[in-house]
Amino acid sequence: MDTIATTLGDPSQPCCLDDRAHRGSFLRRWLRILFFSLLIAALAGPVPLFLQSDTYTATALIRVKAKPERLVFETGPPSDEREFERYRDSLQQYFQQRYVLEAAVRQVSVAMKEAKKGDDVTKVRLLDEEIDPAAALGEILRTDCPGGSEILRIRLTRDSPQEAAILLNAVVDAFIEEVVSAESGRVRERLGELDRIYFAMQEELRTLKSTERQLAEHMGSTPSPVQIVNRTIDIERLRILRSRQFEMQYELRSSHRNLKLQQTKLNAAEDLTISETELDARAESDSSACQLILQQNQLQSLIQQSLLSGNANNPVITERLREYETELSSVTRKLAERRGELKQELRRQRRTDIETESTQLQARIVELVEQLGELEADIEKQEECIGQYSLVSLDAEMMRAEIKWKDSAFADIAAERHRVQIELERHQSRITVPQRAVAPKSPDKRAWFRGPALAAAVAFFVAAGMIAAFGSLRRARRSRLAAERLNLQVKKLFEAGRVDEALPLAIRAVRICQRALGSEHPDYATNLDNLALVYQARGEYVKAEPLYFQALDIKRTVLGEEHPDYVLSLNNLANLYETMSEYAKAEPLYMEMLDIEREMLGEDHPDFGASLYKLAELYKMMGDDAKAEALDAQFGDLSRKDLR
Repeated sequence: MDTIATTLGDPSQPCCLDDRAHRGSFLRRWLRILFFSLLIAALAGPVPLFLQSDTYTATALIRVKAKPERLVFETGPPSDEREFERYRDSLQQYFQQRYVLEAAVRQVSVAMKEAKKGDDVTKVRLLDEEIDPAAALGEILRTDCPGGSEILRIRLTRDSPQEAAILLNAVVDAFIEEVVSAESGRVRERLGELDRIYFAMQEELRTLKSTERQLAEHMGSTPSPVQIVNRTIDIERLRILRSRQFEMQYELRSSHRNLKLQQTKLNAAEDLTISETELDARAESDSSACQLILQQNQLQSLIQQSLLSGNANNPVITERLREYETELSSVTRKLAERRGELKQELRRQRRTDIETESTQLQARIVELVEQLGELEADIEKQEECIGQYSLVSLDAEMMRAEIKWKDSAFADIAAERHRVQIELERHQSRITVPQRAVAPKSPDKRAWFRGPALAAAVAFFVAAGMIAAFGSLRRARRSRLAAERLNLQVKKLFEAGRVDEALPLAIRAVRICQRALGSEHPDYATNLDNLALVYQARGEYVKAEPLYFQALDIKRTVLGEEHPDYVLSLNNLANLYETMSEYAKAEPLYMEMLDIEREMLGEDHPDFGASLYKLAELYKMMGDDAKAEALDAQFGDLSRKDLR
C-alpha cells in the first residue's frame, strides 16, 4: 500500500470543533475587527477638516429665448416647448465641447501674455498646474437650467474668486464667439452657396433657351400645343408597352424554369421520401390505423399489468401472456402493413399535386406566348407612329421639357436665396448674456460633515477588510499547520498498523482542511486520499472508493492530468480495485498511468518501470499470461538498461 501523504479534507462532515466554541471564537474575532475599525475611522475622520480649503463659485447667466424673432418667413427651430427644451439642452452641451474650452483657455492665456508687467494681473493657476487645461476646465464647469426657464446658469468653482470669474467669463465669451456667432457665419455660407447655384443655373437656362430658338428656326415653324401633347402621349405609351413586354418575358422565363423543376420532381415521384412526421399525421387521420394503434396500446398495457402482478409462475397467467404477445405481434404486423399503404397513398397524392401544378404552368406558358405576340405587334405599330416625327422635332421637344423643369427649379432657388438675404439682414440672436461673472466676495458654504463622514466610512471599511483578510490568512495558516500535524500522526499510526486510532485523526484533518482551504484545493484532495487509504486498510472499501474518486476529480480539474499528484491518485484507486479483486476496473487506471508517465517522463524513467510492473502483476492475477509475459519482458529490458 502507498505511503500516506502529509498535507491536508471531507465534504459532507460538519465542523469538528464544538459549535459553541466556534460561535464564541467567531464573535470575539468580529468584535476585535469592529473595535479596531472604529478606532481607525475615528482617527481618520477629522483629517479632511484640516485638508479642506475655502472655495469660491462664480456664476454667469445666459438667456435663451423660447421663441425666436419672427421675420418675413418662419426661421430657426420650431417654437413648441419640446423643441425649445431640446435646443436649450444642446446649448448646454456646447459648454463641454473641446473647441469651446480650448478657445476659453486660449483667451485667458493671450490676455495674461499681453498684460504689462506693472499691471495687477490675477495669476490663473489652472494654466500652470494642469497638463490639459481645457479638460480640467470642463471638469469644474457646471451648467443647469433652474426651473426649466429660459435662463442657463453657468458656474465654476476655484480656490481664488478672481480666477473663478476670469475663467468663467472666458468660457462665456468663447461660447458666444464659437457657437452664437457661428450661426450667423453659417447663414452667410448658405447665402454664398445659393448665389453660386443661382448664377450658374441662370446662365445654363439662357444657353438652353438660345439653343431651343435655333432649333425652332431650323424646323421653320413651332409645333402646336396639340402636336406636342400627341408626341408626349405616344412616347409614354411606347414606354408602358415595353415595360409590360419585359414583365411578361420575365414571367415566361420563370414559368419555364418552374415547369422544368416540376418535371424533375415528377420523374422522381416514386422515390420521394415520406418523413415519419408526415406518416404519423396521416395515420392519426386514418380510422384503421387509429384502431390498430389503440389495440396495440391496450395489449401492451395488459402485458405490463400481468408482469407486475407477481404471478409469473402461474400457468394461467403464463398462457395469457403468451396469447397477449401473439396477438400483439399480429397487431404490430398489421399496423406496419397499414403504414406502408398510407406511405404509398401519400406518394400518389404528391404525384397528383405535381401533375396538376405542371398542367397549370403549361397553360400559363401558352397564354403568355399569345399575349407576347399581341404585345409585340402593338409595340411595332407604336414605333411606326413615333417614327413619323422628325429627329429635330423630338430634340426640340425634349429641350422644351428640360427648360420647363429647370425654370421651376430656378424659381425655387431664387425664392430661397431671397429668404436667406432677408434673414441675414434682420438676424437677431436668440442668445443673450444678461449677467457676466463677477468675483464672489464670500466663500461657498460647505457641508463640514461630508468630508469627515466619507473619510471615516472609507477608513472603517478598508481597515475592517484588511483586518479580516489578515485574520483569515492567520487562521488558514494555523488550520494548515494543524492538519499537517494530524497527518503526521495518522502516518505514524498507519505505518504502525493502528488504523483504528488513525481514522478519527484523518477525518479531523479532512474537515479542518475543507474549512480552511475549500473543497477545490489540491491539499484537500490529498487529505481525501489519506482518509481513503485508512478506510482501505480497515477493509471499508465502499467508503474508500468515493473518496478516491472525489480526490481524482479535484486534481484533474485543478492540477491537470499530467501532474504527478493526479498519477498518484490513479495509482491509489487502481490499488483499491486490485484489493477488491475488481481487476477489470483497475486495468484502465494502470493503462492511463502508463500513458501519462510515458509522455511526461519517458520509458526509461523508474516510475514508468514501476507502473509497468504493477500492470504485469495485475494481468497475472487476471490469468492473462500472454500480456503479463510481454510486460515482464519489457520491464526486464528497462532494468537491464538501468544496470548499464
